[in-house]
Amino acid sequence: MIYILALSALFAISYGQTWSPTPAPTSCVCLSYETYSGYNGTDSLVNSAGDGCVTDACYDCDYTDGVCTCYDEDTNVWCAFGNDLADAIAAGLGTVIIVLIVIGSVCGLCILICIAYCVCAGALCCAAASNANKGGTGGTQMV
Repeated sequence: MIYILALSALFAISYGQTWSPTPAPTSCVCLSYETYSGYNGTDSLVNSAGDGCVTDACYDCDYTDGVCTCYDEDTNVWCAFGNDLADAIAAGLGTVIIVLIVIGSVCGLCILICIAYCVCAGALCCAAASNANKGGTGGTQMV
């Protein structure tokens, strides 16, 4: 059962990465940029040309008026993560899937070994009992 679950998860993840996401119904175009009002720094987070944020800043676009607000790591925690957060989640998820596959394989192997042991032990007991019934061991069975 765990193999089916692990294979299903692996299948879903591998094919989930090839699909393209559904585009948003509206796209935000930044018509102007402004520095976040809670920013405590002395320099503006908007670049000198006024057509974007400075290099270390990220922005959020307002769909209603097209004004994009520039943030820094101190005013918006998501700026610190950026794409690194998605990469970390993907790597962690991949590691978890690999660990689950290994655990499932080890458990499956243990189950197969237990079944083989029980079959062999049962066959040995049957052979000893059959041999004892024929008088081969003097009537004593193997223990």
